[in-house]
Amino acid sequence: MSFPHVPTQRQGENRASRDVDDMFTLFAVLDEADSVSISDLPKYVSDNQNKVPSTRLYEGDFRVLMSMFEKFESKLNLMESAISNIARDMFNMSLPRS
Repeated sequence: MSFPHVPTQRQGENRASRDVDDMFTLFAVLDEADSVSISDLPKYVSDNQNKVPSTRLYEGDFRVLMSMFEKFESKLNLMESAISNIARDMFNMSLPRS
């Protein structure tokens, strides 16, 4: 199995967003692999819940998620417009010509 290149360090703007994109890329590669399953990944446990890092969303983390949702929304809007145009063209083609 070969993984795409993922830098170990990020510099500059949108560093967190690119890190999240890299994680999703790696999960996608693992998910598509025949010989590996995500359920085969290691599971980590703790005997003291106070030592587990907080899962709260911090302002920067939330901004990354919101940015991803905004990109997703704009892509959906483009697809909606394209599908609407295709449907209109198909409808116009099906009308009997007089």
